[in-house]
Amino acid sequence: MVKVESILKWTIEGSLLKKLKMVRAQILSKNSDAVAIPDNDLHVTLAAGSGWTKLRSQFKNFDFSEPDHQIDIEVPFKVIERGGKKSWYVKMKHQQDWSDYTMDLLQGNPDPRRIFHVSLANLTGDKMDSVALVEDRDYKNEYKKFQSSKKMKKYRAELNRYNRKKGTYGNKDRKDASHKDGTIVGFEDESINRGRREKSRLKEKKK
Repeated sequence: MVKVESILKWTIEGSLLKKLKMVRAQILSKNSDAVAIPDNDLHVTLAAGSGWTKLRSQFKNFDFSEPDHQIDIEVPFKVIERGGKKSWYVKMKHQQDWSDYTMDLLQGNPDPRRIFHVSLANLTGDKMDSVALVEDRDYKNEYKKFQSSKKMKKYRAELNRYNRKKGTYGNKDRKDASHKDGTIVGFEDESINRGRREKSRLKEKKK
């Protein structure tokens, strides 16, 4: 379930929660300074920071759809220390799918550099004492893999079929077919559509 708080988060339950509890038990058995974060505080942060703060009021009572991509974690767990804090965490698999999911929910990405992960333990057990941003993403390599994926090839084919049906394929009108919640809803300026989807990768490319 997606919840709007000081952050936008996806809460964890079911089989994934059971799996995370097993990993957390391993962390506690191997690290005497680790304190477990309670089950009801385990989550995936979808968006945070100043960009999300500006949008939060718009989505306070919004009914969000659930992710439809495969959900799993990368093992083994990782640990990071920064600014006097220490966190044990696992990254989510399919980072690009999580990024696309957030993009579809908000029709933009206010937190484009985020690594989607679950913090399982820290030095106090308080979720607020976890390290917020665990690492930097390799956007260049991620983008290359994403563009060659079956999902993206199918996505481009769908857009091409839509343009042919509307008689707009190859007309250079600088309009793109636009998606919302996985469905093509019409056309919009290509700079807006592509800028929304590629914001994070373009920022990285300019550096």
